[in-house]
Amino acid sequence: MKLGVNPWTVYGWDLPEAITGDLAHHLAPLGCQGLELVLDEAHNSRDLLLARQPELSAQTQDLGMEIPSVASALFWRHNLASQNEAVRARGLDTIRAGCQVAHAYGARVFLEPVQDL
Repeated sequence: MKLGVNPWTVYGWDLPEAITGDLAHHLAPLGCQGLELVLDEAHNSRDLLLARQPELSAQTQDLGMEIPSVASALFWRHNLASQNEAVRARGLDTIRAGCQVAHAYGARVFLEPVQDL
């Protein structure tokens, strides 16, 4: 089993900044072997994560870490079961974006966290 961390664990649900190699630098000495990325509509959008991919992938690899997965809470806003067609379309766009980011980083999983009701 490997130990990985999602930035939500560090910052909470609203990430105040972009995920960078600095976060990985702090986590690696704690024994973390993986960093799960978070797809959002601010600092960690699809376009920004894709632009940072070469640098972030190199930094995590240098630390002996991997990026095994990408998570997003956007489905709470862009619900695929919404009665509103535009909301469903945004949900599909979110799936496409998450898959693009996961593919670019070599992550095998794109997931939506489950929150307690």
